[in-house]
Amino acid sequence: MTNLPASEIRALREALTHPHGTGSGRQCAADIEITPHESEPAPHEPEATLATHHDDYHTHHGRPAKTPMQPVDIDQIATTWAPRFELLADLTRLKLLSYMHIYPGSCVQDLAKAAGITQTAASQALRVLRDEGWVSAQRAGRLMRYTLKDTAAHQMLHFIGHTHV
Repeated sequence: MTNLPASEIRALREALTHPHGTGSGRQCAADIEITPHESEPAPHEPEATLATHHDDYHTHHGRPAKTPMQPVDIDQIATTWAPRFELLADLTRLKLLSYMHIYPGSCVQDLAKAAGITQTAASQALRVLRDEGWVSAQRAGRLMRYTLKDTAAHQMLHFIGHTHV
């Protein structure tokens, strides 16, 4: 059994379309067993592999893994998260949240410039985020400084790849 890099797997798949005629001197692709990546379920036991991955994921994140028999209130989850995703679905708000995440305490002028929008548009979007409890605003002289306040929003930004400076 051989574990191969992705480039070799691609070459082998190509060889499969022209078996024995590649002229490359490589071993015939049909004679090599390709093992799936550890996170891919094995074709002969998908349920066991997925259950193990699911259990490992939840155990790793500090939560007990749910068994298929435990009830889940899908309506409650959807009702809770749909408005959050709605806020993130707006490109302007997502840009502002991203910039605030990286540079907490930014003023409206900096946020507007970073998002490529007017200060008025930034203020309107920030008002929505403030009303929803996602950001807080503090006056610093004549400027309003905005900071990400909501823990779930902060975690979502990390999940989609944002980091701190």
